[in-house]
Amino acid sequence: MANINLSQSSMERNKHELNSVFDKSLLISSGLLIISFGTWLGLIAYNSSLDKKVIAVDQNITTQSAEIESGAVNRIVDFQERMQNVDQKLKSTDIMPQEMFALVEKLMVTGVSLDSYEYDLKTKTVSMKAMANEFKDIARQVTNFKSQSTFKSVIVGSTSKGSDGKVISDMIISL
Repeated sequence: MANINLSQSSMERNKHELNSVFDKSLLISSGLLIISFGTWLGLIAYNSSLDKKVIAVDQNITTQSAEIESGAVNRIVDFQERMQNVDQKLKSTDIMPQEMFALVEKLMVTGVSLDSYEYDLKTKTVSMKAMANEFKDIARQVTNFKSQSTFKSVIVGSTSKGSDGKVISDMIISL
């Protein structure tokens, strides 16, 4: 009779075991219910936070869309087009007629004057008639034009002495 417990009856012992299991299951169930409730409240708070952020982003989008639609876009596009035009002008090596005339004027030799001057924008050539007192001045003028690296070619046409004693020479300068 070594396995007999005289202090508790078997009924009390089974009842005590049932109460401890029931107490543990109540505690576990209550814990799970509290964790679930806490998670649910956390998700509600997080969802509310996300809704506020979405509303703020929508308002920002609406504000910026209104700014863009109010003409700011036209100014931006216009500015971009002007910048592209300026960039193309800076990159182009085209010489404008007034620049060409200023260059020819700068290269004129003393004693030589222009009788006529014509700039052709399509062919980028200058046709002119130069007048001087001597052939030597015309020759110096042609040499001066040919020494300029901007000009591709300097072609001297007819050169003749007029009735007034002035030497007239036709020249074509190509760029």
